[in-house]
Order: sequence, then C-alpha cells, then structure tokens
Amino acid sequence: MKPFHSLLTVVVSLGAMPLLAGERSDAFVSAARKAYAADPMCRTTVVTNFVVKGTPDDKAPGLVRWYDVEGARNVRDIGGWTGLRAGRVFRGTELNSKPNHKQYELTERGRAVMRGEMGIVSDLDLRGEIAEYGEDAKTKSPIGEGSQLLSRPVSSYVETCTSPRSAKAFANALRVFADEKNFPVYVHCAGGADRTGTVCFLLEALCGVSLEDAEIEYELTSFSPVGMRRRNSETGLPFALMVRLISTFPGEAFADKVAYWAENVAGLTKDEIARIRANLVNAPGAAKAADL
Repeated sequence: MKPFHSLLTVVVSLGAMPLLAGERSDAFVSAARKAYAADPMCRTTVVTNFVVKGTPDDKAPGLVRWYDVEGARNVRDIGGWTGLRAGRVFRGTELNSKPNHKQYELTERGRAVMRGEMGIVSDLDLRGEIAEYGEDAKTKSPIGEGSQLLSRPVSSYVETCTSPRSAKAFANALRVFADEKNFPVYVHCAGGADRTGTVCFLLEALCGVSLEDAEIEYELTSFSPVGMRRRNSETGLPFALMVRLISTFPGEAFADKVAYWAENVAGLTKDEIARIRANLVNAPGAAKAADL
C-alpha cells in the first residue's frame, strides 16, 4: 500500500511536531521588503541584487536573480541554491489573464526578455482552469515562436501527500525537468505562488537544496501581488504541513525524503529522478541512477 497520509494524521501532527526551520521567516521577509520598498511588485531591473544565503554559479555569491518581464510579476531564476544550476528554471506569475481581467498580460517587451535574455523553451503551465482563458491559451504559449506550451495542472502543498491523484499530477509536472530538450523552463500557475511554489520547492529539495534555502526561496514570493508566503504559516496556506509530512518519510537528508516521496508516492522512476538531478545540479553533484 502506498504511504499516503490521511487528513486526520495532518490534524493530529499539528500539536506534536515542532517547526523544522529556524524562526527567521518574518525577519527575512521584513528585511527583504525594506530593501525593495520602492518596488513592492518586483518589477525591477533585469538583475536585482539582494544578498541572501545561496551561491548562484554564474553571479557573485548570494544574489537572487529577478527579471524585468513586462506583463508578469515576480519573475526569478530558482538557480544558485546549493549548487542548483542557474539559467535552467524560472518561475513567476501567469503570462496571460482571463478575458476582461488584464492583471497579467505579456507585452512585446516582456516577450523579448523571455525569448532572448532568458531563452525560454518551455512554458510549464500548472493551471487547471486554462479553458477559462480562451481557445488559444490551450495550445499556444504567450511567449511565442520557439516556446512550447506544456500544460500540467496540479493542486498545491499538503495534497502532495494526502491525495494520490494530486501526487501523480505533480509527478507529471516534475517529469518535464527530466527531459533535457525542455530547458530552459518557465514554470507558473496564476499568481506564481502556491502551485508554482509547491513544484519549485519539491524540485529544489529533490536536487539537494537545503530545507532552509528552499524555504527562503519559497518566501521570496512575498514580493508578488499575491502577498505574504511564510514558511511557518499553518492557516489557509498549509505549506508547513507539507514540509512536516514529507519529513516523516524514510531518508537521512531532506533530499532523500523528497526522493522517497517522488518514487513511492508520486510514482517517478529512479531513472527519472536521476535525470532531473543531472539536468539541474552542477557537476560533480548530479546523481546517477545507480546511486539512487
């Protein structure tokens, strides 16, 4: 029987398990918001330098790379944390909006940045409500020529461990990163916060990014219009519950626990996990199938 957790287990565990990370969430977000007080929507220059823990492989140590993509918000490279390759996976908000709701709409200038500077090949769309965006949204990426649309609807957070259907949906999304021809990838849902945050967190942790760094990268979404995303939030947005449940799986390091979830719960193969790591982790840290 697959090791799925019941919702009852989630509720019971709340009072028994301590937070897994340091209590520096509010301080980090507060300091970051102060640094970007003039730009709360993260529409910045091509690269905005705010020093956090992490070592991007092609920039000075400790820099988080945001991109000014006109028509989207909070667009950033997830690379650089604990050897995760830069320039491979980017995240942000949706690039088109529902009719009569133009919150996000990729412009020609934004499209030029994504196609040219970022070199996006794959538009990984996690929205299940895509039919509401019009017929073109089902088959064409707003990024335009040279970019493929990959629709992989998912849910978010704790359902990765409590819903077999959701876990398999996440596996389908993560398989995108096992295929070298899909890179660079832009991954998004609507606000680029919850569904996107879950996929990116799992991807980062699977590739060996420390739990603390993966949580900080998650919190950077607090700069977007969707508002605060705290690692220790247990009301409404149960990110902390997802982390706690994954932490109950076998494995010494957190990456081992996520790999166990990926194989035994979500249904990824050892080879797929190895290829994801090989595509995203800087040598010599990329895992081989035989090592798993």
